[in-house]
Amino acid sequence: MQTRIVVYLLGVVLFVGSFTAAYGQSTPDQVVRGTYVVDIPAGAYLENGEFYYKPGSIAVPAGTTVVWFNDDTNQIHTVTSGEPSDEDAGSAFGSDFMQEGAFFQHTFTEAGEYP
Repeated sequence: MQTRIVVYLLGVVLFVGSFTAAYGQSTPDQVVRGTYVVDIPAGAYLENGEFYYKPGSIAVPAGTTVVWFNDDTNQIHTVTSGEPSDEDAGSAFGSDFMQEGAFFQHTFTEAGEYP
């Protein structure tokens, strides 16, 4: 199970600048960051199944929270950075075991690529 996350800063400066121009003052706690949701669908546990879970890359601004939801019926999943064979797998982020209906979230504070 892998998601490559590309976090970028483009647009954040423009958003803050636009917010300041439109509403006067701006402080860091006034800047609203989005949340990106990744769904682990039912049937994701079947490697050769229709819904085998290996989502593609996504790009989000730095400061965005990504939330993974486990919607796979009666299946436990984890969310782990990197590939299982990587020496540093899980070093950027990693969940505990997630029962059906559980979620894991991680906020990407720095720009970069997170396999």
